[in-house]
Amino acid sequence: MGDVAVAAVASYEESGIRFRWGVPSESVDSADSGSLYFSIDAPVTKSWASLGIGSGMRGSSMFLVYTDGKGNVTLSTRLGTGHRMPRYASDSGATLVAGSGVHDGRMVANVRCSGSCSSGLDLGGTDSWIAAWVTGDALDTDDIEAPISIHDGVGIFDVDLSQAGIASDSNPFLGGSTGDSGDDDTGAVTSGGGGQGGGGGESHKTMVSAHGFIMSVAFLILYPLGAMVMPLFGKWIAHSAVQMVAYLAMWAGFSLGIVISHGLPLFSSPHKGLGVILVALLGLQPAFGWLHHRHFLKNRRRGLVSHVHIWYGRALVLVGMVNGGLGLQMAHEEPGGGLVVAYSVVAGVMAAAYLGAVGIGILKRRRTKAETDSLGQPYVHVAEMHEA
Repeated sequence: MGDVAVAAVASYEESGIRFRWGVPSESVDSADSGSLYFSIDAPVTKSWASLGIGSGMRGSSMFLVYTDGKGNVTLSTRLGTGHRMPRYASDSGATLVAGSGVHDGRMVANVRCSGSCSSGLDLGGTDSWIAAWVTGDALDTDDIEAPISIHDGVGIFDVDLSQAGIASDSNPFLGGSTGDSGDDDTGAVTSGGGGQGGGGGESHKTMVSAHGFIMSVAFLILYPLGAMVMPLFGKWIAHSAVQMVAYLAMWAGFSLGIVISHGLPLFSSPHKGLGVILVALLGLQPAFGWLHHRHFLKNRRRGLVSHVHIWYGRALVLVGMVNGGLGLQMAHEEPGGGLVVAYSVVAGVMAAAYLGAVGIGILKRRRTKAETDSLGQPYVHVAEMHEA
């Protein structure tokens, strides 16, 4: 294809990745039909980069680009499914055009989007787009269904395609696909947030790992350990102290989760939505514990609030363990992978230990009750105070 007259190509750059759009004038005039061109230009230090049509991952039409290991790039059209790995979805309307390939340490995909690819766009107005990418080793595959690792950066923005008009239905990126700004119009794009968590891909990965580690320690170890203190030792101060450490750790992990979400909707995936609800519900547990403690001091026995505190806590910790598994799934961990196996083993061991502690507590109460009954004394056991 030869050179074309370009009025203005819309351009947006984030974390070294450049996205550009060009819409033929006849498509701008028709608004809801026709073709457009877009370009994804990323350094090869990115394992993959993508552009998506829509305001969020769920239901978005996504275009992933990664190296094929032969000097060219692979374009994989996929359907966003929330925060799970997007699934391949064939789209014959998206085709690579001239200028695509690996050039000077950058992978470039120049794409013509027409028919089914552009059918949901307002080519004469403003549309919402998203982008995602991850820093890492090159995929080097031509498999359009290749598994990918979770992103470590995102972009959310609106593009006014009416400001990206080009003279004819021809590739507008020839001669400028590797960084020449030419007649690019950066004012056509309005950023809605995103970027790299904490200022870089490695920082984002560190925060994701920290979030998973802190939450796992809280729900797999600290909460169950704190719950075991009462049936085993009857020390309510120790019980409260351990549970408070777990509680604070949970909020720290939750805060990291908010940061690494990049401003995307909190209920955009089962793991995130369940996590928000879980943390909110556990926010009430210290109040139930205090009411339980006051009731016992006054009545020397359990009451309704005691059983609410006990069973409410047990149920939510169990839900937290399950949600940790959903988090591993969201991170694309394989079912037989090391992290999944380790998580499952620790969860199983702690569940068995907790059930054992509850059983020991029951036996201790029965023995104490039998002893006090034989002496004709009223039965009171301190482990009844917070056993949960």
